[in-house]
Amino acid sequence: MWMQVLQAAGLPVIGEAFPLNWKDTLGSLNRGGFYESTLRDGINFTSNPHPKSGVYLHPHETCADVVKVFAEGVVHTEFAFLGRVLVSVRPWQAYTASMNRLWAVEDDVFERTPQRRPPQLHGALEWWRANYGLIRDVAMRGYSVHFQSWPATLRAPSTVIPSVLDWLRDALPEGTASLDVEAAVAVVDPKLSTCADPPEVECDLPTSVTDVFDELFHAVDEGRGLSAELVERMNAAHELVEPLFVEYAEAHARWLQGHPGGGRSVLSLEG
Repeated sequence: MWMQVLQAAGLPVIGEAFPLNWKDTLGSLNRGGFYESTLRDGINFTSNPHPKSGVYLHPHETCADVVKVFAEGVVHTEFAFLGRVLVSVRPWQAYTASMNRLWAVEDDVFERTPQRRPPQLHGALEWWRANYGLIRDVAMRGYSVHFQSWPATLRAPSTVIPSVLDWLRDALPEGTASLDVEAAVAVVDPKLSTCADPPEVECDLPTSVTDVFDELFHAVDEGRGLSAELVERMNAAHELVEPLFVEYAEAHARWLQGHPGGGRSVLSLEG
């Protein structure tokens, strides 16, 4: 949705609403479009220059362009391309429910049985790995970042969006056309928020861990910084769940050995 908002504001966008056959396979999950590109996993030597066309995006020539990059992709992005990083955050429960829907679509598209399905990391752990890893990366590399709660955006788009656009405007080169705030705000329909509270999802992580997940989201949602106490709790929670990431990586590697080429996702941008 933020890509649609920024495009409506007048910023040039890299990526198509529905690449390849996504409108047929994934259109029901996001009718407004995804705006993803081959840069979604990071802007670095693997994606820039483009592996097929050879086109190189120069940081000085693209500083006003907007591109969607996954959180873990930002960590792998060259610093020169990190002029402003806007991070949209949902509750981990909402993210998990969304991933469950996506996996169901993949199973349907590829006609996968449980036996042919690759190992899946629980959505709560994916959410944590992405956000914790990004916060750690910001602390180390010090680029300009704004964490924005998506529910807060839905609650008050006429307040949140102008504020975000003002922050982005400071990084735009001189001579950039003025941003259309009214058009950007009009993109967001508060009715898109299906419920006031996060959905209930199954999760067997300790409450001491999920409570930290909740507290991190609330800190973002309320627009407050991370206290030293919360950072300590976050580090402790990460130590508890880190072995689960190792187990998942090992299981996924074993699965790929027995299913050559089977790791392809419906979200692939190749072909």
